[in-house]
Amino acid sequence: MIEPGNMFAAPASVSSSEEAYDAIRRAILDGTLRPGERIIEQRLAQMLEVSRTPVREALHKLERENLVARSGRGMAVQTFSADEVFDIYDLRAHLESYAARRAASRATPAELAEMRAVQDQLVEVAAREETDDLEWLRQPARLNQQFHMLVVRASRSAPLERMIVGVAQTPLIYKAWLWYGADQKHRSGDEHARLIELLAAQDAKGAEECWRNHIEFGRDFLAERLLAQQARGDAGF
Repeated sequence: MIEPGNMFAAPASVSSSEEAYDAIRRAILDGTLRPGERIIEQRLAQMLEVSRTPVREALHKLERENLVARSGRGMAVQTFSADEVFDIYDLRAHLESYAARRAASRATPAELAEMRAVQDQLVEVAAREETDDLEWLRQPARLNQQFHMLVVRASRSAPLERMIVGVAQTPLIYKAWLWYGADQKHRSGDEHARLIELLAAQDAKGAEECWRNHIEFGRDFLAERLLAQQARGDAGF
């Protein structure tokens, strides 16, 4: 069971179901609330300093988004099979590679500079001495996610961004980065750097191909690990 003080990255008092929704959703997507973990309304209400009603309303909304599911008389964080995660990453590969293609003609120098800054920070963080601390592991995963969203936003397509956010939120609790070893992290960093070069050169075809290969590699790597994990009967990180 996760201790109250560690549940949210930035604990804050909330006063509405919408704020409770944002806090719980963030904890799920961040991996603080893990796949399969039972959700106790009273415990959440105490942590968020609200009554159980806003928490219950937030959980119903998260259930509609397929982030939580009924478990007996209560709810638990949704789990996904290796096949489901594979399919979702496959959709990401199609959508995000198209976003990269569009970004090749639309990304501004400021956006490219921001991508470089995030990637430099990711390389710096990933190079730190390894530890079993989950919060330490999640920081580069967050930066990686931020890089991906910068590419999407540079495509200048609000409908495409909404579709990608809708597809991507499900596997965010299954981040490929959390499974990567040194070789995979190095490859990922090289592909980020290569994409920036292709976007700066306005090479739409090259950017699309690079980004599709990048996401498909993460898809295959993660699916393989999830299959092995599920064979051991372990549902989450």
